[in-house]
Amino acid sequence: REPVNVILEDPENEDLLYVGTDHGLYVSLDRGVSFMSAGPSLPHVPVHDLKLQARARQLLVGTHGRSIYRADVGHLQQLTEELTAKQVHVFAIEPVDWSSFWGRQSVIWREPFEPSVTVAYWAAQAGEAIVSIGDQDGATVQTLTENAERGLNYIAYSLTADAAHAEASEGEWQIADNGQYYLVAGEYTVDVVVGANSGTGTLAVRSQRRGR
Repeated sequence: REPVNVILEDPENEDLLYVGTDHGLYVSLDRGVSFMSAGPSLPHVPVHDLKLQARARQLLVGTHGRSIYRADVGHLQQLTEELTAKQVHVFAIEPVDWSSFWGRQSVIWREPFEPSVTVAYWAAQAGEAIVSIGDQDGATVQTLTENAERGLNYIAYSLTADAAHAEASEGEWQIADNGQYYLVAGEYTVDVVVGANSGTGTLAVRSQRRGR
């Protein structure tokens, strides 16, 4: 048991509560029936104030002696009873603007620019997760693996393609300065498999930025 300093109800998801105590930040997905720690990125310090920036979907956490922390709660807000009943769910992935600078070394004293996109998914059970990126023809472009925890998971994808797939594409894919092949513009499927269960999302690589 520990003193509770502040309680905040999420304005988007009425089942979601944020609680600041003398030992850190806790989150409830079921209106306070059960709680879980907010995660390892926040130290176990007294939390005295919580503010939610609704438009940015960011939680500001005021601590005693360890400054202010900011957390993206957009995925937490989507954890409804219906979603958490799924075994695997892949959240919407932000579109990416293709760039000729991916993997390129613009000047000799700089490292090549290496892009990345984050794939967020919910897993009802812990286990090995296999993340497959597929093109519009159904071919697997790249495969990633990680150990998924029960709950929210995040995996970084470098937007690269498997060399064997790229080299068989008859020149459509070009090798970059860092020796990697990067996705060409198009729409890709993102399949996440944990055990016998799976979920699918979509990754769009746009040929140019909107408005240009």
